[in-house]
Amino acid sequence: KARQPHTVLQPMEFPVRIVNGNLLFQNLMIASDGFQIYAQGQVGLNGQIDCVATLAMDPYLSGLLITNIPTMQYIADSYGRLILPVKIHGTVDHVRIIPDMEYVINRVIQGKGKEFLLDALKKSL
Repeated sequence: KARQPHTVLQPMEFPVRIVNGNLLFQNLMIASDGFQIYAQGQVGLNGQIDCVATLAMDPYLSGLLITNIPTMQYIADSYGRLILPVKIHGTVDHVRIIPDMEYVINRVIQGKGKEFLLDALKKSL
């Protein structure tokens, strides 16, 4: 799949409202074989983008990443998919995707904290 020249997206259906020259959407899902993006936000008719989204990678690809970067396991959901909230903004020709690092850091700290507590309990018993 990584060698394919194009990413094939699944068909999309989502409601859009037009308010003051902006396309507003809430339940946008963009999906392919390797990921899903769930988004809400707006796109201006001038090309300005402002939305929040969640990127979910498929379990196979997530597993490969977790194998190589074990701390990524802390941002995986119960299905083994890496989940990453992002902010998407900019213009259509200059899109910026910014991961929510506060979310990532909190998940890693919580996961590592649980491990440390369990290890300490095991050692004390």
